[in-house]
Amino acid sequence: MDSGKENTVQKTVDLIYQVTEVLAAGGYDPSKYAQVILPFTLLRRLDCLLQPTKEKVLAEAARLFGQDAFNAELLLSHAAEQNFYNTSSFDFLKLLKEPAEIFVNWQDYLNGFSFEVGKIMVCFNLKEISSSLNKTGLLYPVVSKFGEINLGSELLNNIAMRNVFEELIKRLPSDSETQARQYLSPESILLMQDILFSGDVVEFMDS
Repeated sequence: MDSGKENTVQKTVDLIYQVTEVLAAGGYDPSKYAQVILPFTLLRRLDCLLQPTKEKVLAEAARLFGQDAFNAELLLSHAAEQNFYNTSSFDFLKLLKEPAEIFVNWQDYLNGFSFEVGKIMVCFNLKEISSSLNKTGLLYPVVSKFGEINLGSELLNNIAMRNVFEELIKRLPSDSETQARQYLSPESILLMQDILFSGDVVEFMDS
């Protein structure tokens, strides 16, 4: 990795790791930081990648409403210009406009993702984690903090984004790293590779 790209990765990791301050202020167990930081980092990356085609996907979803699910999956992915899509009207920034409705709107956002992304969320137990964050009043500030971080491809290519994940795992408390190893199962790694890294070789947690 050249020095410029390495610097971008480190700056991004620093920004993401600041979420631990939000969690600490809310009394969140440090051993569970990985439960929040890893899936939210993934979702924010997807959110940034989908932003340029968001309106196009919403229009296509409205046009395809009630049609064959398999055909719709292909057409929506094509509209998104990605291997995945999201049909919710919400994104990280729009979610922040209604603080009182954050949990309901967040669920709508999660449910809007395509099937393969949903499988990754199950691996991360994301809906349960989201419920826990909401009960402690941390869901909105966590979404807000991630909404400030640019994880778009213009800043971070696939290799750089992979390095961001690896560096985050190294920085997490030791108990969180153990949990990270549990969450980044072979199944979830393959799913992330197929969806997020466009065929790049992913070598999370090999060391």
